[in-house]
Formats: sequence, structure tokens, C-alpha cells
Amino acid sequence: MASLAVAAVVVSRGNAQQLNKTLAGIASQSYPLEQVVVVETTENQECLELAKGFGFASISIDTKQQGEAIQAGILAFQGSPSWLWILHQDTAAQQDALAGLAKAAEISPSVAVIGPKLLDWDNPIHIRQLGLTTTKTSRPFTLVEDEYDQGQFDTAGDTLAVSTAGMLVAMGLWQKLGGIDDSSPTFAQDIEFCIGARALGYRVIVEPSARVLSGGSLSSNLHPANKLFGGRAEALAKAHVHLATILWPAFLLPLLYLAMPFIALASIPLNLLQKRPARVAGQFSAWIHSWFTIAKRLGARKRLRALGSLASLPKLYASWEQISSRRSQRFEHEPEPERKAAGYFESGAVWLSLLPVLLGFGLFPQGAIYAERLVPLGRSFDAVFSSVAANTQSYLNGVNLPAEPFNWFYALLSVAWPQAPSTALAWFVFLAPALAFAGMWFLASSVTERIWIRNVSALLFSLSAPLLGLQREAAVVELVVAVSVVWTAYFLYKASASFNLARAWRWVGLAGLFGALLAVSSPLVFGLLTVAAIGLGAIRIRRLGVLVWFFVPGAALLAPWFLHLIEIGAIEFLTVTSYSAAGPMDFYQEPTWVITLGVVGALALIGSIFRLQVSAPLWVLALALLFASSYQPVAGPQSVLIALFALLLLLLALSLESIRLDWLRVSALSTLVITALSSGVLFGAMQPKNFEFGIERQVPALVLAASDVDLDVRTLRIVISGQEISGELIWGDGRNQEEFSLLYDYFRPNSEVDNQVAQLTGSLIAGNPDGISALVNALGVDFVLVTADPNSVGQVRIALDSLSLLQSSGETSFGFLWSVVEKNQPPAVAKPSYPLRELQLLIIGSFALLAIPTPASISGRRVRKALS
Repeated sequence: MASLAVAAVVVSRGNAQQLNKTLAGIASQSYPLEQVVVVETTENQECLELAKGFGFASISIDTKQQGEAIQAGILAFQGSPSWLWILHQDTAAQQDALAGLAKAAEISPSVAVIGPKLLDWDNPIHIRQLGLTTTKTSRPFTLVEDEYDQGQFDTAGDTLAVSTAGMLVAMGLWQKLGGIDDSSPTFAQDIEFCIGARALGYRVIVEPSARVLSGGSLSSNLHPANKLFGGRAEALAKAHVHLATILWPAFLLPLLYLAMPFIALASIPLNLLQKRPARVAGQFSAWIHSWFTIAKRLGARKRLRALGSLASLPKLYASWEQISSRRSQRFEHEPEPERKAAGYFESGAVWLSLLPVLLGFGLFPQGAIYAERLVPLGRSFDAVFSSVAANTQSYLNGVNLPAEPFNWFYALLSVAWPQAPSTALAWFVFLAPALAFAGMWFLASSVTERIWIRNVSALLFSLSAPLLGLQREAAVVELVVAVSVVWTAYFLYKASASFNLARAWRWVGLAGLFGALLAVSSPLVFGLLTVAAIGLGAIRIRRLGVLVWFFVPGAALLAPWFLHLIEIGAIEFLTVTSYSAAGPMDFYQEPTWVITLGVVGALALIGSIFRLQVSAPLWVLALALLFASSYQPVAGPQSVLIALFALLLLLLALSLESIRLDWLRVSALSTLVITALSSGVLFGAMQPKNFEFGIERQVPALVLAASDVDLDVRTLRIVISGQEISGELIWGDGRNQEEFSLLYDYFRPNSEVDNQVAQLTGSLIAGNPDGISALVNALGVDFVLVTADPNSVGQVRIALDSLSLLQSSGETSFGFLWSVVEKNQPPAVAKPSYPLRELQLLIIGSFALLAIPTPASISGRRVRKALS
């Protein structure tokens, strides 16, 4: 006859299938149970009937709390058993499990809590848990986890704590401690209860001979509702703080709570670098929760320490060796695919990418680019960056307009070449087709492993007539779209298909950064790609929670621009972000796009119908892009058409992949390569460029030197061409590209300065001294620069030399220059403000940390599923 009187409480969460297996395990026990009570916490009638079918008592209680559910089961006992066996609906005990636990209890009277060997519910050869403890900082830690069960741990021993899943506990101890404290964080409850047992002088051990199948994780008592709300990261962080409050010396607690916000902030870069952004929210939530519930934490500490000494606990904490070993065991490596195509360098594709460079030799950078809508950038990183995300700009008396979002791209170039941003821009224009080649090559790799298809797709994209035409127009915005759209699409695909979560976050980090470039170039394409990313996540649901974050950097950079446009009701400007974007295009005058898209679309349609499951969503996106290209009231549709062209080439790659006949494959390859090379020669090497190279500065050296000393230096530039005379007030070293404003050109505010500039210009040309001094003082003019044709320049020089207020500084490469003799105090001008720039930089920096490769994101390691 058994010497221990044992009663069991089973906590059910409404899963009848799991409960059936658990109750069958109880019914098969070789050690007799006095009684069994099933506590159903979701009022599931099927579970209640199931318990009745096994002949067990059952009660129903609506609660999410583990302690409350167990206590309700104890109150339903008939009689007073001496031991309590706690089981969850997903803890199915093997036949001799209770016998092993009871034997361990009989051996030593000091043992009051015994935990079984918890094995994986679906894979019993894996050990899920064999005892709990904490690290030296009080973070919950499992001693044995996801190890193959080969008998290597089959020795009973003391441990700091065990899970309530399968726990055998003396009823007297349970009553002394008052059971599980439901006010404590979920992942701390089991450990806190066992610490209380040790404080009373009892032992807590694990008995490996008692084998119980478990479907739970670190603590099996996490309610399904709590798994959805907050998640594991938050639950662990809360438990960490709670246990630290209980276990740390009292003098360290003020430091812990005061330092908690700084610890949470300091951990953000580390968590992002380790590709664990979910821990960021969890740690902040735990910090806030702990601050607002500090009374509960301190109350738990007081109650626990009143039970007895905790001096013996540190020897049961996890050692550094155990922690290090666990980190190495928590990962598995991505299996190598049976067939792996050659990479970009191995296949020799990198040499093909030089073709666009060779065919564009006439565009080799020789200075700053001057085009129809393009002038040099600022002379340094500081000059360019000062116009990024600015909310106030120095036009006339100061204009409250958001800076163009595309200035972020100019800032990126200035980071690459801080001392010569305009030269960096010229190099980008020169290399853009080669960068587009590489992006299209990798994007094509998402649908085919055949190198020749990737090469052909990339050549058709980089040597296409429309793209080369944009290069020769120095259409910077559209070239950025061509480069960024293919790379962004490729990174999104890689994120969706990634083997592990760390790798997925890395790809999303890269997709977010390139997507930000796409956003500041073409908001319309960026918006459609965001929708496509969500659709891709819906297809691969495991990665939806990662993919949806891709749009954040782009949305952050566009936010000030969009908010202003919505405020002023200029909705049509939501599709363009830059003064330098190409204007509206007439398809009848430029049929290149129509012919190119028509031919490639027809070829893509022929073959892609054989892989409709893959191509159908792409065709839906293609139709959306085609429709979007028709709505371009401010800018040209080239940006949208570039994205459409890249998508059609991806569909063409699908078509070529379906070719099985060798002669047809060779014919297709030859035709497409000849087409690409012919386009490169005709529209590349043989076409003249529609821009010029020149010096980076836009003002005479004397003005430039003065602007280096005083940023408020102003120059009145007068241009005389025939009978036309115009005057313009220039600040500092000239109006650089990043200082132009599309909104300023369209919504130029009325200003008194316009009239003053026109009046001063007329007086200077006529040599009329009346009122000139007052106008010069009002406008703050320091220099006068005159550019005129040879027939007019002589008379103008005579007129200006006659004015005592001006002193001739001679002829420069920009025209004739005069300086104002009397220095005056310029009127106040609104200084630039940057209300959102810090937040934008913070978001970009966060995604940059995600994009940095780590061992887990490169080698393909991931956390084992059994550990989740």
C-alpha cells in the first residue's frame, strides 16, 4: 500500500485534445491517486464531460490565474491528502511518473517539492526542462533544455526551482506559502514559490525517473491570452525585475529601479544589433510595469524574506559555463540546399556589370553636373545636411516650407564624399546603370537559379533605352528609383524566405534603408511596394510580423512633406518629392517607354502563364503600377514606369525559366543579348549627354571667401540678356541643389522683397543713386554680380562704377563683381528648424543596426523550435 496520500489537480485551458492525453496518463499511473480534480478555466463543456468520462471530479471557474485555479481544485478535494500533484492540460505523465516522484519524496523527509523530467509533447526524445534556476542577475534560466534524452541527466539532485507542470508538493508547504502568488509575473511564479520552500528549510529536487510530456515552454502556466498580449520577451523581462527585487541585496534596489530606464535605453542598440527588436518593447514594458507596481514587488520581497534565510541560494544559480553552453546549444544551422547556383562574383556577372560603365564612358565625372534642373550641391557635408528635414528655409524673408525629402539622398552622397558632394553625385549618375544591373541580377535570382536568365534580365534593365536616356538627362531622382526599387524588392523577398528570425530582421533592415531611398524618390512606388510587402507576408505568414516594419523609415522621411501638403490641400504633390524630378512626359513625343514596356510585357505574358501561381500577384502589381503611371500631374511618370519595367523583367525571367527546348533557349538568349547590347550602343555610347560638367562653386571666389566667414552674406545677381533684365538675391555661396524647393516654385508667397529687388536692380542698371542706399540696407546686400552680353556690359559697368556705394572687384568667371563699401546689418531671417530630424535619424539608425550582419544572420543559425 502506498505510504503517500496524493491528490492531483489538473488545470485545463479548454483544449480537449491535449486534456484527453493528460487524463489518460493520470488514469494509467502505477502509483495510486486518492482523487483527481479537473479545473476547467474556460467553461469548455467538452473538457468537463471528458473529465467525467474518466471518472474524475471536475469544476469550472472563469480565471486566467494559475494559483487561483489550483486553489479551487484543492478546495474541491474530499479529505486531506498529504501531497499535491499539479498538472496542466498539456502535461501527460508516463505510467511510472508519479511512482518516481513519490519514491523521491519518501527517501528524504526534507524534500517538499519534486519536479519531473519534462519531455517534448511531440518529440519525447527531447528534454524540454529538468529544473529551473536564475542567472546571477536573477534572470530565469532552465538548467536542461532541448537535449536529447540519453540518460545523461538521470541523477536526482537539488535545484533552485521546478515548474508547476508535473510538480509534486507537500500539502503542508503549499498551505504555509499560500500557494502560487498570482500577483507575481508569470515566469517568476514557479521560482518564487520554490524559493519560499527553501527559505523554510525544505529541499527542492528534480527526479529524472519521473517522465512527463509537456507542451509548455519555460513555464507551462502562461495563459494563452498572456501569450498573445506582451509575449515571451515581456514576460521574461517582468520576471527578471521581480526576481531581482526579491533576491538582490536591499542597498542595490534603489540603483536597480533608478537605472532601469537607462538600462532599457542602452539595451536598444544591442537588441537591434542582435536582431531581437521584440525585446526592446518587452524591456520598456517591464520597466514601466515594475515602477507602477513597485509596492507589490517590495511586498513579495518582505513576505519571502520573512520565511527564513536565502543565503544558501547563490550556489544554485546558473554558472557562466552553463549560460555559455546554453547559448551555443540554442542555435541550429541552416541545412545546405541540394543545389546552389553560383553567386554574383563566382558566376562572373560582376564583369558584365561593367558593360554599362564602358558604354557610358562619355559621362565619366569631370566636376559638378549642370543640367536643366540640376546644379551643384553644397560644398561640404555640413552645407548639405543643413537642408535635410528643414522646416524653415532662407528664401526672401524666410519661408516656412518643409525641405524636399529627396535631400536625404544628397546627404547620403555627402557622407560618402564629405568634401565634394557634387562629385559624388556625378559618380552616382555615371555608375547608376551598373548598380541597377546588380540589383536586377539579385532580384531575378528570386525566381530562377539559371545564371543566363539573371544576366539577360540585368542587361536588359541596365542597358534599356529609357534608363540610359534618364542617365544622359542626369535625371537623378529617377535613377535613384531604378537602383533602389530592385534592391528593395530583393531584400523584401529575402526577408520573407529567410531561414531564421535574425536573418529576416537583417533583410528587413536593408529593405527599410533602401525603401527609404525609394520613398524620398517616388512615394507612389513606395506605397505600392509597401502593399506588396504586406501581401508577401500574407503568403508567408511566419514573416508577416517582420515584413510590416519595412515601411517605417520611408514613412518617417516623408512625414513632414506629407503633413504639409495635406495641410495646404495640395494632394497632387503627394507623388513627387523633389524639384529635380523630371516633369510630365508626353508619350507621343517620347514613345521609348511605350515600345519597351509593350515588347517586354508581351514576352513576359507568353511564358509566365505557365507559372500562374507565382506570376498572378506580380501581374496584379504590374497593373497597379500601370494605372498609377497615368496619375502624375506634377512630375513625369518615369519613376513609376521604371518600377513597372523591373517587374516585367522579373516576369520575363519567369517566362525564360519555363523554356525547356535547347534551340529555343539559345535563340532567346541570343536575341535578348543582342537587343540589350544594341540598346547600350545606340542609346548609350552614341548619344550625347544633355548636361555639362563645371566647377562646384556658383559664386566668385571673393563672395565664397566672405560666405565662409559670414553665412548671411548676400549677393544681388543681375542677368541681362538682350532686352530682358532679372535680379535675384543669393544667400551665402549660392543656391545649391538641396536648397531648391518644388513647393516654393509652385506656391511662392508674395513678399515685399520681390519689389525691393526689382527696384534696386533697375536703379543700379540706370546708375540712379536715389534710394539705393536704403534698398541695399533693407536687403542686406554685400555684393553685386552682373552677367550681361558684350553689347550691354559696357554701359552697365559705367553705371555701377558711377555709384559711390559700390567698389569694383573686377571681372570673374561668373561676371563682373562689385562690393558694397559700407557694411550694413542685414535684416533678420528665419533660421532653419528641424522638428522631426532627430526622430528620423533615430529610426534610420535603428534600421542600420538591424542591417549590420551578425553570426546568426549570416551563418543561418536560428533558435531551435523546441525552445520557443
